[in-house]
Amino acid sequence: MFDDSGPSTSCVGSEAAFSPRQNVVKSYGISIDSSKIHEVAFEEQPETLRALGVNVFDQDVFEEGVLQQVDQAIAEQEEFLERERLSKELKSVEDELSGGGGSNGGYDGGMIDGDDDGLMVVQLMMVVMMV
Repeated sequence: MFDDSGPSTSCVGSEAAFSPRQNVVKSYGISIDSSKIHEVAFEEQPETLRALGVNVFDQDVFEEGVLQQVDQAIAEQEEFLERERLSKELKSVEDELSGGGGSNGGYDGGMIDGDDDGLMVVQLMMVVMMV
């Protein structure tokens, strides 16, 4: 099928009529937003590419932009997974303490009198809040 969303042939080579497409590519949960990557200036593009109405990138700049976005997505996912792991660990410790396993006869979410388990819960809560 013919896609008529690009510039028409009557305005080929006209910068005013040129409107680059903003593409977001999603694969395996990672989105690459080409609008965040610096394009080659319209005046510097070869005439043949101007006529096609495509976004033109310097390869090195494009690769760097893609890698930055991938690195950011990986870092965000790792942070999410670490928070999830710490939350589960905190809940596990709280459940263990509330089950009567601690020396205070059950943890009710308040302070524990001189109990090392209470210190561990406070430390875990601080770690979860810092992440």
